[in-house]
Amino acid sequence: MPEFLFRDVRVFDGKSASLSGPTAVLVRGNTIAAVGAGAVTSSPAATIIDGGGRTLMPGLIDAHVHIMFATIPQLAVLTGDIGFVNVAAAKAANEMLLRGFTSIRDLGGSVFGVKQAIDAGLAPGPRIWPSGAFISQSGGHGDFRLPNDLPARPGDFTYSERVGAAAIADDPDTVRKRARLYAACRAAIHRSRGALHRSRPDAGRRYGEADGRERRLVEPAAVPG
Repeated sequence: MPEFLFRDVRVFDGKSASLSGPTAVLVRGNTIAAVGAGAVTSSPAATIIDGGGRTLMPGLIDAHVHIMFATIPQLAVLTGDIGFVNVAAAKAANEMLLRGFTSIRDLGGSVFGVKQAIDAGLAPGPRIWPSGAFISQSGGHGDFRLPNDLPARPGDFTYSERVGAAAIADDPDTVRKRARLYAACRAAIHRSRGALHRSRPDAGRRYGEADGRERRLVEPAAVPG
């Protein structure tokens, strides 16, 4: 397991109101193994980094990200080749890592391939907890259908749905079905109450509790396994 020893750094731990005095930090694999006097390497192959008195802090977590939409216009996401969109998303993930974010919660978008590439070491980026597609009612926050996609034929899937950017669900049973589908894809189900719509900023609808759709959205998250 690779080891990294940071010497002469001042640590911000996220709790204290001030930085520590000059100290050392040992990182073993993906774990902070020791801080201070106990930060001693056990391997002659360890990488030693002289901090020169600079600040060292744990990685940041961004709790609300849409990495597939981060660097290119929304129209390009909805009309472009999905391979291009994934390359742009991988670039955005690397840039987030360089800004200090080592973990992100992606709350909507087809980010499973980017996550797999990062986890496999094929691309640099933060840990990703993916939600999968925006599950939304017609005209809601996650309805990305273009004007020429409407009116939609019953059972028809538009491009944004086929590539996993959105999943339209207008009744409680369909909401449950869509949520179970993405739970099967190992999605981390997150409930987010976005309030805007692309073409009608004043009228972004969202699920409510009265008709049971919101409850069915989170049901799969409680199922063991």
